Amino acid sequence: MRLIGELVRGIWLRDVFEEAIRLFDKHSGFYVGVYYHQSDEISLLFSYANRKFLKRKVEKWVSVIASEFTKYFNFALRKQGEFQCDDVDGLATFDSRLVCLPKCDDAVDYFDWRQEDARRNCISSYAYWALRKMGHGGNEAHEVMLGMRRDRKMVLATEGLGVDWEDVKDGGLSWQYHG
Repeated sequence: MRLIGELVRGIWLRDVFEEAIRLFDKHSGFYVGVYYHQSDEISLLFSYANRKFLKRKVEKWVSVIASEFTKYFNFALRKQGEFQCDDVDGLATFDSRLVCLPKCDDAVDYFDWRQEDARRNCISSYAYWALRKMGHGGNEAHEVMLGMRRDRKMVLATEGLGVDWEDVKDGGLSWQYHG
């Protein structure tokens, strides 16, 4: 598991996601009210203006959203740097799901849950890499973390990696913590 902010071949994946979201918003034809990006996932809250788009066929929405975002992500990946892909195995692919939320409160609850998931993943990622730095193998690090409380993971990351949680929560790394 990598932190999404990690440099991969000189490219910040977070920046690639942000550019892909901008391209999706500009070119896809969907009307999106809210975008939320966390790790390798995005959540989209579609505007009511979409109600007749693709004749309300859920399967079509799911297929088109995955295809469109995959296209824009791979374009943004090339645009961000010297990334060259010589074969199809180097290209990203995405799936999608469509969740119908009948009330505004349901949408708020959903995005609250996504943000809490981002926090949990951020803390777990730092704890995992702290354990790896301490010499634990990948599987062993996961086993050590099973059942470990959030506060213990935070202490582990601070002690093992020197993580400044104020910077992660409110500073330059807040995107890792909040999504």
